[in-house]
Amino acid sequence: MTINNPQKEVQERVLPLIKECFENNLKSVILYGSAATGSFSSKYSDINLLILPEQNNYNSLMEFGKKGKKIIKKYRITTLVLSVDDFINSADVFPMEYHDIADRHITIFGDDIVEKLSITRTNIRHQLEERLRGLSNQIKQSIINSGGSRITLRANMRFIPVAVKTILRAALRLKGIKAEVLQGEMVFSEAEKVFGADLSGCLKLTGKDKEKDIFTLAAVLLTGIDKITSVIDSMDN
Repeated sequence: MTINNPQKEVQERVLPLIKECFENNLKSVILYGSAATGSFSSKYSDINLLILPEQNNYNSLMEFGKKGKKIIKKYRITTLVLSVDDFINSADVFPMEYHDIADRHITIFGDDIVEKLSITRTNIRHQLEERLRGLSNQIKQSIINSGGSRITLRANMRFIPVAVKTILRAALRLKGIKAEVLQGEMVFSEAEKVFGADLSGCLKLTGKDKEKDIFTLAAVLLTGIDKITSVIDSMDN
């Protein structure tokens, strides 16, 4: 299905259902990610919605899941549902994700609760280092589990570029760069300049070029991730 204007589709097709299910408890609905910018792709992108009721109400969740089953599937909607207090108070736990929401969001109903978030540099750095080290371990485990098979390793690492891009955006923000304006491969090239890390093989991990040695690409990426981790680890809070 082709979606040319995700914001319009959400406002006309999805928001009425959300309001019906959450009723007066609903305080805010926020569209975020690529659907809130010019980088949305009907073929590849999901529509990300942050739904913020005043209080948690699990009956509302069940109603929305039941009544919205078809429309959620049709528009590939991914929801994040938190009470207003839970959202604000969890900024120290999910600073990378919330920073990304803050940079790329449109309030389509109610108040812009995102403005109330307090995201500290310390929390971002700590979560970023945890993600980097976790990604490094994931790649190492994929290499081991491949049993020496290039096909298996390529399959195991097909989601790595997406994870790397998310981490690089956070790393660039920590260095004072507005990563939200960077699209596609620009994120990787900018990170290479800022951190002096070779990330050239990342997007080739899922490619079809059989001449590329997937094990070599994985090794190069690991070296680049370790380089970025070292820089982040040495940064002051």
